[in-house]
Amino acid sequence: MNFIYSQNSINTYKSCPLKFKYKYVDNLSWKKEDSKEYYDSLVWGSEFHLVCERFFDNIPIGEISNEKFYDYLEKIKSVVNSNSKNVFPEYEIRYNFEGKIITAKYDLLIIDDDKIEIWDWKTENKKMDYKNYSNRVQTMVYLFLASEVLPVLFNKSIDYKNISMNYYQVEFNEGPIKINYSEDKHLNYKNNIRKYIDLIESKMFNTKNEKHCKYCEFDRLCNKKEV
Repeated sequence: MNFIYSQNSINTYKSCPLKFKYKYVDNLSWKKEDSKEYYDSLVWGSEFHLVCERFFDNIPIGEISNEKFYDYLEKIKSVVNSNSKNVFPEYEIRYNFEGKIITAKYDLLIIDDDKIEIWDWKTENKKMDYKNYSNRVQTMVYLFLASEVLPVLFNKSIDYKNISMNYYQVEFNEGPIKINYSEDKHLNYKNNIRKYIDLIESKMFNTKNEKHCKYCEFDRLCNKKEV
């Protein structure tokens, strides 16, 4: 199967193999007018991420379409120490994992001589906690790829324990949720990524996770219902 894996695609399979088939094998999607709320949330998030990218790249932010973004950006400035010379917004890497390509795009990377910080901005208004984020496929993929690729790419020797993933929910007046890495997590994540890729490569897509249906844009296709 000639496919570039990502946290989104692996998480889709984990949520529901049949949804993976619809989305990544059959390439199905709904028209924008059929999913206005979904597309509006995507635009909202992408616009804010663009504001953050311009700020950390030290280029003019330009006109901001939503007044809330000013407040969000000030919150981020208060929690992120961006004095390092190696600050990279919207940074994408790819990794050859046992012959399969996996990609990750980081909202922000801060790379020092002995430390890597991954930052991810969350704009949704549903409050999450440490357990929610630590169990995410995104956490697994982002930390694993960071530890495998970035020390080599930047010619640095960085211990697993000095790599962290920081989720920051800008809608709430609380600090970031920090997830530290370790060698044990690295081995566990490696095995889990291999497991999911093997399952996807086996093309076992006909299993439907009915618990996920009420969150799925393909509910009308599977169950003839509106989400």
